[in-house]
Amino acid sequence: MLLSHPNPSVVMVPDMSNAAYHGDRDAVSSSGLKKMLISPLHFQDYLTSKHTETPALRVGTAIHAALLEPEVFKDTYVVAPMVDRRTKAGKVLWEEFMAGVNGKSVVTEAELSMIGNIADQVKKHRMANALLKAGKAEQSIFWTDEETGIRCKVRPDSLSPYAILDVKSTESAHRESFPRSCVKYNYDLSAAMYQEGVRQLTGEVVDFVFLAVEKSSPNLCALYKASEEMMVAGYAKFRAALRALAECRQSGGWPGYQADGDFELVDWPRYARVQTAGDLG
Repeated sequence: MLLSHPNPSVVMVPDMSNAAYHGDRDAVSSSGLKKMLISPLHFQDYLTSKHTETPALRVGTAIHAALLEPEVFKDTYVVAPMVDRRTKAGKVLWEEFMAGVNGKSVVTEAELSMIGNIADQVKKHRMANALLKAGKAEQSIFWTDEETGIRCKVRPDSLSPYAILDVKSTESAHRESFPRSCVKYNYDLSAAMYQEGVRQLTGEVVDFVFLAVEKSSPNLCALYKASEEMMVAGYAKFRAALRALAECRQSGGWPGYQADGDFELVDWPRYARVQTAGDLG
């Protein structure tokens, strides 16, 4: 179902499947723009290469489903039996199990326990629980960027009048550790692009909030609102990546590193300079 908007380039599809959303290559996502920050050739490779689901991504998807759509999680996930697939008997039991899966996703007993612990911790977090209850999950938003003419898309984990909520599974949700993940994975670009997509749809600038959940026991969670500094940095990356993409589409060139074939000096890291000076002193 498409929801109409005064601007015909802006569309929200509330019931679009995850596969259909990710399969749409006409619109660019934050994942694609992050590849542009590495190089245009990385972006092209991202679009054309076959993507295989890593164990971490599989578990992350299951965590998302359990927190955002618990009833869907119950209907679409099954627990794998504990069998030794190195043995003949174990292989037979596994094949019998897989034959009856019927397209459902599989989690192990340990993964199910972890997901249950995460869900319990989130329920105990007053504001995180309230935001999840207030929001609608997995609504796909499409729009055309006015400056570049590039078709864009976002799919907020949960959207409410109060916040754009993004669930992030992580090794550490501690306030000193999680910002490092934000820097490492360019979460600021994602936050800016999601906020822009919601602004295009609603005309409102809605706060962007991370719900960081730990994959290791005791599976604690923490809620963090993206700061103004983070959003400014994210918007700068978002605009730079869109402009670079527009230039590549216009020129037809998709360079990698050092497109001119010249060399560069290697910048010596600050931490290495300080350590070396200390050693010599």
